[in-house]
Amino acid sequence: ETVGAENSAVHLHRNVMDMATLMSRSHMAIASSGGTALELACLGVPMILLGLSEDQVPVATALAAAGAAEYLGFWSTVDDTDIGDRAQSLSINNESRRRMSACGKALVDGLGAKRIATEILNIWSDRPIIAEQETIAPDTRTA
Repeated sequence: ETVGAENSAVHLHRNVMDMATLMSRSHMAIASSGGTALELACLGVPMILLGLSEDQVPVATALAAAGAAEYLGFWSTVDDTDIGDRAQSLSINNESRRRMSACGKALVDGLGAKRIATEILNIWSDRPIIAEQETIAPDTRTA
């Protein structure tokens, strides 16, 4: 849904089915500072962040300190005018968006799950692998 004037470039998306595509096509985003913020950083989407829970604050402050985002604060301390003013300012500042994009991409490469899986496999490879487990009952579920 378009927010503001009929020809506005601001769109509010709800119940998105393909978030990756939406994010990759976005020029900037206003988001919570949870996992979504890391996904936006990986895609190089400049962002304005709000903390929705206490565990999100460290992510938001780290992304802001690195230059990948603007953190406005915990949601209950920020008013709509602050969000609108920052969004308008960022939307017209191409250089700031370009810097944020580059910083986000430099911070989050999207390969974290692969690195974790590799480490787990490395740990497991140092342990003996049990070849058979005869004590486990066969699967008796029916289709």
